[in-house]
Amino acid sequence: ADWHDVVDPIFGLELLTNMTCMPHGTSQSLSQIWPLVSTHFERLILYIVGGHGSRDQQFIERLIVNTLRLCIRLIGNVELVPTLLMLTQHLARLPEGLFNIYSERIACGLLVLVKESDLQHTGLCAIFSLLRRISESPASVGACGAGLECLNHWLADDVELSR
Repeated sequence: ADWHDVVDPIFGLELLTNMTCMPHGTSQSLSQIWPLVSTHFERLILYIVGGHGSRDQQFIERLIVNTLRLCIRLIGNVELVPTLLMLTQHLARLPEGLFNIYSERIACGLLVLVKESDLQHTGLCAIFSLLRRISESPASVGACGAGLECLNHWLADDVELSR
């Protein structure tokens, strides 16, 4: 494949993520572009979930990483939490082979997300669906370790969960 075929979409994805995660003067500008950004990411992930584009390994890796970056950086914006959690749920639906390849990246991103956020218990379903998928891919010791760290963080930090 021509290097432009690989580099241009990755560059566009990185640029979109960086622009979205930049501190904005007001949250109004973010709320104006967020529907476009979240829909774009959702469509890309669903395209991969649908079994397409599996040969574009660099792009898939950057899509997963940038999805998690968006979640980590923007989880503090209460308006965006439902769509951010929806994006994580889509990651949990990746085809088995792809999920196994990127499970450690997903688990590490999830760990940072859990540590950086104070999700309500209702928002934890999305996180638990990813943890379940991580536990099903035992070939990645690093992914399982990060998954266990997520659970340990909650138990150490949440009186209600640790009972």
